[in-house]
Amino acid sequence: MPSQRTLPIVAVFLVAVFPNCAKSSLPASHLATCGWVCGEECMVKSMICDGYEACDDNSDEGKEPHQGCNLFPDSGCYSYKGERHYKCERSGECFSSQRDAAKCEDSTGPPVRECDGGERWKCGDGRCVERGQVCDGVQHCEDGSDEGRQPYDGCNSFPDQAGSCYSWGGELFTRCPGMLEVCTTMELAMVANSSREVAACRRCSEEDGWRCNDGRCIKESEFRNGIPDCQDNSDEVDLEIEWFLIFVSTVITVSFGLGISFLCRLLNRKNLHNFFHCNFCSSSKRCKVQQYNPSSPGHRGNDILKKPEEDTLFPSDDIPGDLINMLEDQANWETKKKGRIMRQMTGEFFSTSNLKSQIILEAKRNYVLVHNDSIRYYHLYMYFANRCSTVKELAKVTNHLFSWEMEMHQHNKLEVIKCWRLHLGCSSLTSNIINSVSDEPSFYSRCGTTFYPLRQCLRSVRRSLLKAKPKEDSAPHKVITLIYFTLLPFVGASLFYFELIKNLVYVHIFWSALLDLSRDKPLEHSFEFCLVLFSFLSISTTQILFLVYSFYYAEDIFEVGHDEDCEKVPWKIIICKMLSIILSPLLPCYVLANHVYYEAKMSRTRRHLQTMNDPPEAPISEDEHRMKVKNQKERIKLYKNTCQLETKSLLYRKLYSYYRVTSAVLDSLTVIVVLILLMFVTGRGNRDINLIVGVEHRLAAFFGISTRGSVVAE
Repeated sequence: MPSQRTLPIVAVFLVAVFPNCAKSSLPASHLATCGWVCGEECMVKSMICDGYEACDDNSDEGKEPHQGCNLFPDSGCYSYKGERHYKCERSGECFSSQRDAAKCEDSTGPPVRECDGGERWKCGDGRCVERGQVCDGVQHCEDGSDEGRQPYDGCNSFPDQAGSCYSWGGELFTRCPGMLEVCTTMELAMVANSSREVAACRRCSEEDGWRCNDGRCIKESEFRNGIPDCQDNSDEVDLEIEWFLIFVSTVITVSFGLGISFLCRLLNRKNLHNFFHCNFCSSSKRCKVQQYNPSSPGHRGNDILKKPEEDTLFPSDDIPGDLINMLEDQANWETKKKGRIMRQMTGEFFSTSNLKSQIILEAKRNYVLVHNDSIRYYHLYMYFANRCSTVKELAKVTNHLFSWEMEMHQHNKLEVIKCWRLHLGCSSLTSNIINSVSDEPSFYSRCGTTFYPLRQCLRSVRRSLLKAKPKEDSAPHKVITLIYFTLLPFVGASLFYFELIKNLVYVHIFWSALLDLSRDKPLEHSFEFCLVLFSFLSISTTQILFLVYSFYYAEDIFEVGHDEDCEKVPWKIIICKMLSIILSPLLPCYVLANHVYYEAKMSRTRRHLQTMNDPPEAPISEDEHRMKVKNQKERIKLYKNTCQLETKSLLYRKLYSYYRVTSAVLDSLTVIVVLILLMFVTGRGNRDINLIVGVEHRLAAFFGISTRGSVVAE
């Protein structure tokens, strides 16, 4: 006989080795005469599938075959309270009796929603719930019909009623007479109709309640407290502005502003006798006045227009033509013949490598003289920076200039770079010059050198197909170039106007939130009122400065300049100034369009300068020599034109920056400061109103962020 001490050990061993055998000794959960057997207990039948788990294994609420909610799998319905339910195949409803299911099959009416004599509400799956639980925001039916919006579901129990609202709590709600946006009970609607007191529709069963537009009630203290408490947000002033609408309006505004500028320029060129035409007038900000405003022969003032404008702004004496021609002449360079494919792609027969030894000394002597004149020094480098198509071509010239500079600066490369920065300024062309003498050219410049033959080939094909004349561009190419140079400025201008309109919306949000929280008494909250006022004043000051800029620079913006003898000066100037004031909101776009126009034209002119080459072989006849001299003069003329166009482009970029900086410093910065103060001051517990809460929820509505159940909102 085993001892009593060994029996428990054997029992534990048997349970560990044969667990299934141990479990099988326990009774399984099942339906019995007493109810639902759960372990050693037996629950009453009404606790089976009642929505509350009573068994440890949750079998009384299980949905597997023969578990609590699926005792009759062939019925197609849940077995609520352990009873068999019968399905109506026509509507999909479940009934507690076979007679009701058969009646449903024969009927064509709406679903039956009454149970227990009408005191409770029947779900589509057969379960009965309290009427107060219908459409209360919490799902009580397994099929969700108590919160459904479909006809005859919980929240739409009376779809046949005209103007019906959500049926909160299973009750009939209707539109309030005289206030149709408000849903209220039938009783209150009758009171409001008989007494002509529409405010009665807002009453609730609680004394301190306020009824939302959708019919639900909230506490009266939650009305206009800055936080939407109604599901339809009717307790707060609705913000009907969204960021997407601002974005669309911004794009339309910028497009309209740019379009006005391009249209005015087109009309100016097509109509010679327009507002801008005057024989005594020539804008110092326009290119080739003769081209835009040609005057008839013999008319007074022709002498003024005879002298090209580029000769006035960039005299020939300021450009070192002798040294430029010496460095341009292929006869002064060691050359080698290009391959057949490269000749066909680029249209060039020879490539240069180094200056001939007998030319270097003379060129160096001229360079020393040019070095002493800062203006001629500047134009020497800028000419070749504009003339050379790639950094590799530019390096052939700058390497010689760099070696001469090194001799002047005791072979100190840093001093040479400083000298170039001092005399040439900071620009993309200066960057190309420095890059051309670097030990390792940039990736961008290497790509430009690699793809230059292909680019030149495509240009030749395009010009031949469009039959473009020398030094002229076809209309399609002008349009495409203008669009290309407009893309990036268009995005920048759109962001600029989006910022302006957004700041206006922010001030509107601040003000509406203050009105709500103060119950239309904003002056009682001085700090919050001053914040809103400060934001409004900053935006107003910005717009006033925009008017000042537009008025002061009107002649430059509209490109109207006048001679002192012009009889049309007074009325032209007055009209120009008035027009600038009227169009001041659009003038930043107008200025940007001028910058884009001259930038595109400068690019095309620079391209003509880069492709105007001398004959492939040394001139042997006098006609060829004259052609070579003529090309040299034409290149200098194109360079002057490029410099003038660059000056105009930079002028309008500077004017546009006035608008941008003013908006950033006064407008946007002020709004940011106000937002910071709202966050750290108005949110304190000792404040009478919490303005930041009202602003926060309006900003969420502005950006389309849900304030209920949203991760972003949290």
